[in-house]
Amino acid sequence: MIGRKNSVGDMKRYRERSEKNLELRIAYQGEPGSFSEEAVLQLGLAIPVPCRSFAELFSAILDKRADRILAPIDNKIAGAVIECRDLLAQSDLLTIGEICLPIRLHLIGIPGSSSIHIRKVRSHPVALAQCRCYFEKHPNWIAEPATDTAGSVREILELGDRSVAAVASERAATLYGAIILDRDVHENPENFTRFLLLSAEQ
Repeated sequence: MIGRKNSVGDMKRYRERSEKNLELRIAYQGEPGSFSEEAVLQLGLAIPVPCRSFAELFSAILDKRADRILAPIDNKIAGAVIECRDLLAQSDLLTIGEICLPIRLHLIGIPGSSSIHIRKVRSHPVALAQCRCYFEKHPNWIAEPATDTAGSVREILELGDRSVAAVASERAATLYGAIILDRDVHENPENFTRFLLLSAEQ
């Protein structure tokens, strides 16, 4: 079992608590439009609270910015999220549920761009690694690491350069007003990330 004093619950127990509090704040790491935020939204009856880092995420309950946190613990392709596991092991947070989120990665550009314009693609290093075969078909493209998948979409919109694209979720493209240039560019269709819902109390 990961962490101390953990008690594995289920989503039924979580939803029963949620119905009593329609403004349950759940913290996640990343920007709006990230896969972590998408996982929070799938829980239902929750207010997503973005955090810039995993350290900030794990302090969100103590800092009274959130009632629960949702932490990615492992990915089928990339393996364990080591930093989250270490922080969980050092905490007294309890596992009260989990959710597995399918990860679908798309090539995203600014309005007016197309794949023929692309010279550089930004995303989180793990997301870029999951598109290795796709990038091999485009050897002239430069893969540029970013801190967050959704953040990379926001950045290319701010940049306004048709030659720069991002790899992220469909939600990120919709949220920031970008367009999907190519769908499902990840190489493994069975990719998913497992998140743990954590609480300071049972």
